[in-house]
Amino acid sequence: MTWVDMSRMLRVSVPALRKWRKAGGVSPENRDRLAGLVAFLQVLYEAGVRDPAQWITQPLVDGYTVTILDLYSTERAPGFVDLGASDVTPVMLLDRIEPQWRETHKSEYEVVSAEDGLPALRPRG
Repeated sequence: MTWVDMSRMLRVSVPALRKWRKAGGVSPENRDRLAGLVAFLQVLYEAGVRDPAQWITQPLVDGYTVTILDLYSTERAPGFVDLGASDVTPVMLLDRIEPQWRETHKSEYEVVSAEDGLPALRPRG
């Protein structure tokens, strides 16, 4: 997991994470949030997600940019665990936690293989 991703999920700055790592000084509230994130990733692994740090960065539905990383909060974590365990579909979960996701996260572009075999972006349509 990148420092940027971790900072987004914990809602702190990257310099704050560096400070915690090098000098300590983590507040009890931030220590609890960090422990919660570690527990969330561990539970995802136990639910069958082999690489939770990578999985949370992947778009949930083809054609939309929304990821777990975008939506993560401790309140929403149980729903993401259900998704990781295949107990709920991405569409069902998104409809429940982010009703406007189809409008706010629609991708106007798609990745295709260019003539040279490399990935390229093109407008959807």
